Amino acid sequence: MSRSAAPAVIMAMALLAGAGPGSCAGQPEVVVRSLGAASQCGGAGDRPSARRLVTAAEVAAALSPGLGAAPSAPAVSWASEAVVLVSGGQRTSAGYGIELVSTRAQVRDGAAALRVAFTSPPAGAASAQVMTSPCLVVALPREGLRAVAVLDGERVAATVMLE
Repeated sequence: MSRSAAPAVIMAMALLAGAGPGSCAGQPEVVVRSLGAASQCGGAGDRPSARRLVTAAEVAAALSPGLGAAPSAPAVSWASEAVVLVSGGQRTSAGYGIELVSTRAQVRDGAAALRVAFTSPPAGAASAQVMTSPCLVVALPREGLRAVAVLDGERVAATVMLE
């Protein structure tokens, strides 16, 4: 693990220490806003990852299908919001995706628990054999947040520092 990733992992572990269903009652929460999802986000590798996007152009590029002009980026208040791209990694067929499980993220020690579900095509379903890289782009309030832990169920799938 790199030295720069260590604080995010430590925060994610602290977050999970009490993150079971219903166990974070009384913990502060922030509202998570979905800016969009796409099937071709250019995520490298075969594992989920997360990274901060810092410009409208990055958001538009992430959500662009790559077939012509990029769509206009969703409205973001860059002074008060942080934008995070969650990637599912490269997949060898269509039908994969990422869904936002909750529009609220519990916050503990400056780390927000972003709950997502990585989806797969149904077993036995016919799907196009094409490389995809599903992603989800979300916005969260920046105030008081230093990191985001992406949770798939109770598993930390990825972390990203916001500072």
